[in-house]
Parts: sequence; C-alpha cells; structure tokens
Amino acid sequence: MPGKTKDIRVYSHNIAKNYMYLDVLLETLYKDFDVLFVQEPPWRTIRQAPSSSNKEGEDVTGAPMHPEWRAFWFNFALFTSYSLYLSVL
Repeated sequence: MPGKTKDIRVYSHNIAKNYMYLDVLLETLYKDFDVLFVQEPPWRTIRQAPSSSNKEGEDVTGAPMHPEWRAFWFNFALFTSYSLYLSVL
C-alpha cells in the first residue's frame, strides 16, 4: 500500500563485551530485526596497520561487522559505550 510505513523491529541487548556473541547475533538476527542496540560492545585488535614508528605496526581495533548491518558507535559516559546496527535489507 503506498504511503504506509512498515513496522520497525528493534532488538536491544547488553553484550557484556563478548565479541563472539555479538558476531553470532549479527549473523542470526539480520532477517528478523531492523535495528540492533548493543550496550557494552566488544572491541579487540582486528589487524595491524603499517607504521613508520613501529616495525610490528599499529593496532587497529574494532567491533564485529556484518555485510547486512551498518554499524554506528556512541560513547555517552566515561565507562559506557553503545553500538547501533541498522539492517540494510
């Protein structure tokens, strides 16, 4: 029906900095939810970037990514951070 907005399906969860758990959620929820709010998203070194001052390179940190989600990160307080993933379907 023209002009009708579809329902927005939202999932919110405290991941407790568990990288693998968020990775599994991103893979399993992308067909069922449009928005995923994540409290305490995990961060870890995902690769080494070339560096002119360090032979081993500089750490590049990040959270899990998935091709069906667009990720946004927010820091609202000193020790609390949030992630927002929007489905691209």
